[in-house]
Amino acid sequence: MTSATWGAVLPVQVWLGFDAASDQVPGTGSGAHERWSEDLEALKEAGVKAVRIGVDWSRLVPAAGRVHGGWVEWYRTVGTTARQHGLDVWWCLQERAVPAWFADEGGFGDQRLTGRWWPRWVEVAADQLGDLAAGWVPLDDPSGLARRVGGDDPARTSEALGAIVHGWRDAWRILRGPAPVATSLRVGVVRPADHTVPAQQAARESDHLMWRLWLQAWRHGVLALPGRGGDHVDDLEGSLDVLGLWVHGGDAPTPTAAEDLIMAVLERAGEQGPERPIDLTLRPGHPDPERSGEIAGAAHRAIDAAADHGVAVTRRWLAPGIAAPGAPDGLLDAQRRPSPIAEALGQDRPR
Repeated sequence: MTSATWGAVLPVQVWLGFDAASDQVPGTGSGAHERWSEDLEALKEAGVKAVRIGVDWSRLVPAAGRVHGGWVEWYRTVGTTARQHGLDVWWCLQERAVPAWFADEGGFGDQRLTGRWWPRWVEVAADQLGDLAAGWVPLDDPSGLARRVGGDDPARTSEALGAIVHGWRDAWRILRGPAPVATSLRVGVVRPADHTVPAQQAARESDHLMWRLWLQAWRHGVLALPGRGGDHVDDLEGSLDVLGLWVHGGDAPTPTAAEDLIMAVLERAGEQGPERPIDLTLRPGHPDPERSGEIAGAAHRAIDAAADHGVAVTRRWLAPGIAAPGAPDGLLDAQRRPSPIAEALGQDRPR
């Protein structure tokens, strides 16, 4: 069994809840605004060595061109305290929500708009939080973001993908430096829902988004949208330090199947990905905490097996770090007690 300690992911949606200034329905998450200090202490006690914190664009920039100093200070206090606890801080700059003002103008569906406002946001984050960063994750689930923007319109989804790939390149130009820049690709083994031609085509397109588009972008600097030829994008080739993969264990029917899924993902990344260190984020993804704990154990076994095949995982992340309504599969439960997931990873706790 691997001896590496897992880090904890603290997404905006689960930890803080969406803000009223975002394009999502507001929520309170797990109450981190009041309990963040307790959360960091509890994660430290659980053996966590790093935290990946979602930095909410909507809170920090509630209106175009205006930075909310109070929220900057809150994030700085959280990051400083985390470091005092010996926790490395990785900042994630874009998860599910975007500011309502940005979405209302077209958001990531408009490449011109993205090229104007997204780099400004990355610069704000780098200027205000960069001295606390052990690492950066500019975009979480970029293909999922494009699908949410495009909805049922393939042309709009394709436009969003183009804007997001260019946005990644822009973030790399700004963030590259001493703190590594990592991807966060949500991946899996794609199978058609049935044997019909439309289902098989949908599976191929999904596989293309998860693997070929992004890996070709980073390996060759080429944007290859589904159904189109490739276009060269300046400074896109090699624009990452860490190939970060996010796997949803609940996509598999059993823990054994989850182990096979994770093993297949890691082997494929080793074969097809750029020559970069690999990070794995696991979302156990099962409503039963006991089953989620079994999935976490399966992830450990898959990581060990992948290492035996020459595919080593540098960092391991567990998402979410703290459970919340609608997300019961946290490393810690809603009362900040170790969950069965933490127990499954308990051999990593410091002695």
